[in-house]
Amino acid sequence: MLENINIFLIILMGSIVLASVYGFSNPHFVDKYIFNIPAIREVGQWDRILSSSFLHADPMHLFFNMYVLYMFALPLIHNPHFGTLLFFVIYFGAVIMGGLLSYFMHKNNYAYKALGASGGVTGVVMAFAVINPDAGMGIIFLPFYIPSYIFGFLYLIYSIYSMHNPTDNIGHDAHLGGAVVGILLPLILYPSMLVQNFSKISLLFLPLIYLGYYAYKRK
Repeated sequence: MLENINIFLIILMGSIVLASVYGFSNPHFVDKYIFNIPAIREVGQWDRILSSSFLHADPMHLFFNMYVLYMFALPLIHNPHFGTLLFFVIYFGAVIMGGLLSYFMHKNNYAYKALGASGGVTGVVMAFAVINPDAGMGIIFLPFYIPSYIFGFLYLIYSIYSMHNPTDNIGHDAHLGGAVVGILLPLILYPSMLVQNFSKISLLFLPLIYLGYYAYKRK
């Protein structure tokens, strides 16, 4: 078990946990680093896209993101085609793309704020689905699994629906931005993955095509 632990992943997760826990009782710290439209648009604090990914709203939000990140990061890190460096490229690339899409969708809403590692986590999960489309994937506490490419497709559909019909406090557009990186980057690096599993991976492209069309209509 110990040989599967990656020190760089532990450092990343530890940094997120420490920053989040400190922020739970220090609202001024959170306000300084949270994703904030006025701060980005008017002051140019684009670093908030990254800094906000180290903050979380509450312990459950933090636990869920860290649990999912740990479960899906290790298969990428230990995959012979990827490793630690490409894992971090996927993770932080997904964080950045998630933040950029959130900014694009909410740039005129000066009350919009967001925080959490969900964009990066979603990118890692989607990269796992591309690399291992037949692997079983499920939801915590539910006793069944479905192929990861079907899970990924359903999750993207749910995220798009929720983006159009916001009834919660979740940044679904950040998840979708992260998913774009998680799906496309492995295929750019290793196009043979698309050839080998074309029909399965193509299913993941359908929601992304709609997302691109929707973003184009909003420009």
